[in-house]
Amino acid sequence: IGVLGVRHLPRGVALPGGVRPDEFDDFHELIAHEEMGTLGTPAFTNGLGGGMVIGLPPVLAFGRPELAQRVAEDVLSGRRQI
Repeated sequence: IGVLGVRHLPRGVALPGGVRPDEFDDFHELIAHEEMGTLGTPAFTNGLGGGMVIGLPPVLAFGRPELAQRVAEDVLSGRRQI
């Protein structure tokens, strides 16, 4: 999800390990990347997260607030891909 994306999680979405969204930081991001790296399949992991890593940050950083919130909720909840 990333540090940027955690701020846009819909209410009630739980993070693994009981981490609250306001506690999520770079350390948790590092753990997530390390765990994804253990899969040993870069093409598969890029396919899983490529849109969120490449496409979502510009929407969150430069999009209108209402657009960013709507897109983030759909993408981070898994209802849509970007």
